[in-house]
Formats: sequence, C-alpha cells, structure tokens
Amino acid sequence: MSLHNEVSNAVSDLIVQYKQAAQDGLSFGEVFQLLVEATGVVVRVIEQFGSGHTSEDKKKAAVEALDALYVDLIEPIDLPGPDILIDRGIKTLIPFMVDWLVGQFNANGWGGDED
Repeated sequence: MSLHNEVSNAVSDLIVQYKQAAQDGLSFGEVFQLLVEATGVVVRVIEQFGSGHTSEDKKKAAVEALDALYVDLIEPIDLPGPDILIDRGIKTLIPFMVDWLVGQFNANGWGGDED
C-alpha cells in the first residue's frame, strides 16, 4: 500500500472517531487536542511507511492529510471568532505542529520497537 493510502486510511479512521464525538459540538480546546492527536497519528504512520521518501515529501504528505482532516471535520464546526481568521490560523499552524512533533519523537522516541 502506498504512503498516501496509509495516511489516508489513518486520517479516515480519525475522522470517523471524531465525527461521533463532535455531534454535540467541540470547543476550541477540543479542536486543538484533535489536531495534536491527528498530527501524531499522521506523523507516526508516515514514519512507519515512509522509508525511501525524503523529509520534504513526508512533511508534504502530513500537511496534506491534516489539511484534508481539517476541511472534512474541523472547518464545519462553528468555533468562536471570524471563520477566516480561524481557518488561516489553524492552516498556518499545521506545518509547525508537524515539525514540532517530529522533533519531539526524534528526541524522546517514537514509541515503537526501536525504543
């Protein structure tokens, strides 16, 4: 299975899980928690299945997957504040979250058999 398919499957699973939780609405804090959790899942899947891909390709795949999750799950949620600012802010934050989590995993271990 391709890296893109592996990441898409992981994101799809998260979307299903959080759509059920989001039926009652999500607070901004819960949305941020979702993004952090989703970023961790996506980064781990890419690390697991992404051998042979450059760091830039892996980051691009992660950002694209998280953007898709955002559009499908988070964007429809009515969060407090102007939508355009929230959308831009979160979409700007995603690549930094990917970099930060990769750095944390590199420093502290990836939680797999290699630790």
